Amino acid sequence: ALVNNLDMTITDGVGGTLVPYILDPTPNAATLNLPATNGVDTLNNMEQVVIDNPTAGTYTVNVSGTTIPQGPQKYYVIYEFITADIIVTYPVGGEGFAPGTTETIRWDAPVSTGFFTLEYTLDNGANWTNISSTISGSVRYFNWTVPNVLSGQVKVRVTRNSISGDSQMPFSIIGTPTNIQVISSCPNSFELTWNTVSGATAYEVSVLGSKYMDSVITVNTNSASITGYPASNSYWVSVKAKTSQAVGERAIAVEKQVGVWNCSLANDIELIGLLPSGNALFNCENYSNVNVTVRLKNIGVNAMSNIGLAYQFNSGTVVSGQYTGTINPGDSVDYSFTSTISFNSPNMYQLDIWKTAPDDNTFNDTLINPFQVYSGTTVTLPYSEDFETFSNCGVTSNCGGTSCSLTNGWKNLSNGVWDDIDFRTNNGGTPSSGTGPTIDHAPGTNQGKYLYLEASGGCEFQEAQVISPCIDLSSANSPIASIWYHMRGTNVGELHFDVLSNGKWYYDVVSMIAGNHGTAWIEQVIDLSAFTGGLVNIRMRGITGDGWSSDIAIDDFNVSDQSLVVEIIADSMPCYAAGPVTISNSAAGTGATYDWDFGTGATPATANTAGPHSVLYSSTGAKTVRLIVTEGSISDTAFKTITLVNLPVVSFTTFYNVNTDSLEFTNTSTDIGSSLWDFGDGSAVSQVTNPVHKYPNKGNYDVVLIVTNSCGSATLEQTVDNYPLGISNVSNDGATLSVYPNPGSGLVTIDIEGLQGDNGDLIIYDVNGKQVFAKSFEVGGQNTSFKVDLTHLGKGVYILGFTSENLTKRVRLVIQ
Repeated sequence: ALVNNLDMTITDGVGGTLVPYILDPTPNAATLNLPATNGVDTLNNMEQVVIDNPTAGTYTVNVSGTTIPQGPQKYYVIYEFITADIIVTYPVGGEGFAPGTTETIRWDAPVSTGFFTLEYTLDNGANWTNISSTISGSVRYFNWTVPNVLSGQVKVRVTRNSISGDSQMPFSIIGTPTNIQVISSCPNSFELTWNTVSGATAYEVSVLGSKYMDSVITVNTNSASITGYPASNSYWVSVKAKTSQAVGERAIAVEKQVGVWNCSLANDIELIGLLPSGNALFNCENYSNVNVTVRLKNIGVNAMSNIGLAYQFNSGTVVSGQYTGTINPGDSVDYSFTSTISFNSPNMYQLDIWKTAPDDNTFNDTLINPFQVYSGTTVTLPYSEDFETFSNCGVTSNCGGTSCSLTNGWKNLSNGVWDDIDFRTNNGGTPSSGTGPTIDHAPGTNQGKYLYLEASGGCEFQEAQVISPCIDLSSANSPIASIWYHMRGTNVGELHFDVLSNGKWYYDVVSMIAGNHGTAWIEQVIDLSAFTGGLVNIRMRGITGDGWSSDIAIDDFNVSDQSLVVEIIADSMPCYAAGPVTISNSAAGTGATYDWDFGTGATPATANTAGPHSVLYSSTGAKTVRLIVTEGSISDTAFKTITLVNLPVVSFTTFYNVNTDSLEFTNTSTDIGSSLWDFGDGSAVSQVTNPVHKYPNKGNYDVVLIVTNSCGSATLEQTVDNYPLGISNVSNDGATLSVYPNPGSGLVTIDIEGLQGDNGDLIIYDVNGKQVFAKSFEVGGQNTSFKVDLTHLGKGVYILGFTSENLTKRVRLVIQ
């Protein structure tokens, strides 16, 4: 509440009285949105009177104490003369603009009529080049595409009605360095490079200090060596281009990581590996009196010898050793200490090893290896595990919060210690739509079990490690392992396979598998021939991707001797109506035994001869056939999924993607073997199951889909609207509406032709159908044009709709 109310008026000497501006504070939208009017101000302790276009003369300021319950009340009178000047507020000088970029020029100017003219100079005002002479008098900015020139004497000038204003100081136009890379890091320095900038004669390098990007060096080439920065710290570094007059914008900084790399040092021995290694070992192996071995590599310039070493096992005594030979540059040697260590008991252990005399690089002088020994279970060949006896572990989206205990010698490593999440036992589908399997590989039903990664709940880039039992390869000739994997989803990450042998982990013994592989189960075979004669463990390392659609699954793990390789031969999609399916195998050995399981609903259900077998099924759908062939001491197991189908039933749906301006087709047919699409616009046919098609014109098209399988084919012809948002003209009298520029920055001009004396509503929606703008317009003459400022909307695709009594129009509007 106002306590001491002073009121101000101004008299102009000829009988006129001016009162302050006031606003209506009534609390509703209509009054709060009204512009200011003139009147007596009873609310504020600061009042403002504006004299527009004053004539010469004497003006008297009258201040009266309308209500002064206590006083005296001191006050101040402030006055300002506002001229018709134009003031450029950006750029003000000293900026660096890169050629080809868009910069927003801004200025202040009083309300007036007439267009603005915008110009720029490259020589501090000696010569001016026009940018635009038709800038609306109602705007105070312009998006300028910076020309491809080089100058440090650039200004801009804004003019209207012979009044102009320009930049206070010159600014620069020069390119910004790109592709900044730290190419080497040494103990007390690092080197970086970048792409050259056209016309630049020097480059200023800056490093982030405690508060600011500090300039540390200026060079005249596109590389720099920065000294005095220890490799134990990370740094943010950037570069700007310069000439004798121009100074460019500093590039976005890049981070120099901790450590030493690509650094040529005189004396540098690197410790690159030790034995035992890895984070998990099993006491199936005998780990009594194990030699500690370390690999030394000379990555320096000089040959080195007499390298002192030491290790400590757990918190025991430090054991010293010395490699007395000479290691030439680029060579590696393995050194084993004379003393040994033992670790058969299931427990946590730690082995640290280091060089006793540091060289020029201390970052590679120490190896620290914590590991855990687990109780192991040994299995012999042939061996298989389909996880059917495992207990389900739940599908809660809690990442590592679920620990899944496995049986039969299989081990999930501890979450938060050796990995992040567990492989979980599950059957049926995973909880997230569009990722993970819906059935297991064998027996191929929704009751069959498998192991999978649950990626929902923020489990991006999380690793899980599951390890097989100890597998005895002592009598194997050419052992192989196989496992079936399922990787379906838009964010699927990676699956790796490692082997543990004689206390050492061998990483990625087959190529890493990554990305979406669809709905099928796929077999991965691992050659174990290099590990014959002992025990091995096989580890599956799954890493989720960058989103929830990343459920990786594994099933049906088998190890056999490769000298007997079995394959089941049968049509993968036989016709159910055609009767029995012929199933045979590729084994050609003599004296072999055969164990067939033909899957759900089969007659016969099993067999013990080589075949071929004629099998009749009681229903359609996926059937998993299993065959175990044993010959002497070796065995092999094969699986094959066959899917019995009926005559296909054809159907499809469509979805218009507004961002790509294309129609997405979803094939909802059943019993699909192959698909053939004719999109109805004369383009080539497609055999993709779920194609995406971009039509040349808007309208309706007759699309034909033919699906075929072993039972026959089915055809569907259906009319589709390739632009279901309904973007088209609907007019009763030939009136039209056009919008430009489109795409554009959001400053839109709308032209209406052939429409007169009509009122219309302009409404803009985003792609989700939400209204983001609305305004009413009166159409005056036969041809009407008006401008709309939509720059407050974000970049993206919108639907602009104009509706009046005689015209309805919807336009796709792109703001860049």
